Amino acid sequence: MIDQNEREAVFPAPVSLPPVGSDSVLEMKMRALSTLDELKELLAITEQCTAQALMAKQQAQKYAQHYRASAKESRKQAARSRFPEIQARLLRLADSSERLCNIAEGTVIKADVEGNAGRREPAKPPHQAAIKRTEDPVSQARRHVAEAEARIERQEALVARLSDNAKHAALADEAREILATMNQTLRLARDHLTTELKE
Repeated sequence: MIDQNEREAVFPAPVSLPPVGSDSVLEMKMRALSTLDELKELLAITEQCTAQALMAKQQAQKYAQHYRASAKESRKQAARSRFPEIQARLLRLADSSERLCNIAEGTVIKADVEGNAGRREPAKPPHQAAIKRTEDPVSQARRHVAEAEARIERQEALVARLSDNAKHAALADEAREILATMNQTLRLARDHLTTELKE
């Protein structure tokens, strides 16, 4: 004969199922509904993320288009300039704009990833070389707008002085083209500030 301990080892206790119509069936339905609600919430979050990603992609395309146009315009101005220093600066500006365009498009060139060993970075003024900026994006965007406004003010004064003398008409035209590019950059900086303030 099998004693009680051996019987439990061989034949485990039967599992009791909840009777139909009990609270446990209702609980299972509630769990199913909560799972469905979670899936709906997850779908809504996914759709929101997709919309944000699309907006970010459109914004990146807008920046890429701006930087591409800026690079092209800088190269045109460099080709027309008779002054080697100005040509060199405009070509560096064009290279920088092209790199920014590549970054905005997500097509970083291998040389940019490895570092620009052959390129010389412009020297920073001594007082700025020691300062490491740790500013938030809004402060940085505000600073960019303020700096662009100051540059445009100086450029407008330069255009006015060059326009006064017919002897400098070609330079005045070149300065006006640069001013137009600077105004476009300022508009972009203001758009960026508005975006940062919304976030």
